Amino acid sequence: MDSSDKPELGNSVRDAGLSEYVINPIIRRQTLGDVLRRTALRTPLKTAIICGTSQWIYCELDALVSRLAAGLAQIGVRHADRVADTLAAC
Repeated sequence: MDSSDKPELGNSVRDAGLSEYVINPIIRRQTLGDVLRRTALRTPLKTAIICGTSQWIYCELDALVSRLAAGLAQIGVRHADRVADTLAAC
């Protein structure tokens, strides 16, 4: 597939580091955490989330998600376990 055969991707897909998910189906086995980590390594100071007057950059979000994952693992949550979370609105 040459570059003229590749589908056009919107900026949000490209900016989120998801272009490989659209173009290369083999990479679809990565988790959302993998995408977040890759984006944090590539653009650590770029804004990831804005919620009201608060905002987090990718390196901060990656650190928060990693701490949450470690905490869940510590209480026995394993791969493929289902976890629910209720978050307050921004």
